[in-house]
Amino acid sequence: LLRTSRVILNNRVEMPMIGLGTWRSEPREVANAVETALDNGYIHIDCAHEYENEREVGEGLRRSNKGREELFVTSKLWCTHFEPIHAKNQLGRILSDLGLEYVDQLL
Repeated sequence: LLRTSRVILNNRVEMPMIGLGTWRSEPREVANAVETALDNGYIHIDCAHEYENEREVGEGLRRSNKGREELFVTSKLWCTHFEPIHAKNQLGRILSDLGLEYVDQLL
């Protein structure tokens, strides 16, 4: 089991310091990578809509043996989506693609 150190964020949320990054993950491989990582002790998954693989990331999340409350999911907004209306729309797409009700961290 992977045991990771955590950092306490300003809002008192504990964030695992080690996570699986999904940037440049190969299509049709990222779901397996996420599932395997979670089933082997990872709990932090780092993704972004701009990586164009969040649907597959979500598939890996659903296939793993971890409950949502056990996970820490980070996603990111592209720099052109920082205005509140754009951020809200982008977050909706992120959540839809991941199949989640929330992300733990949105950068």
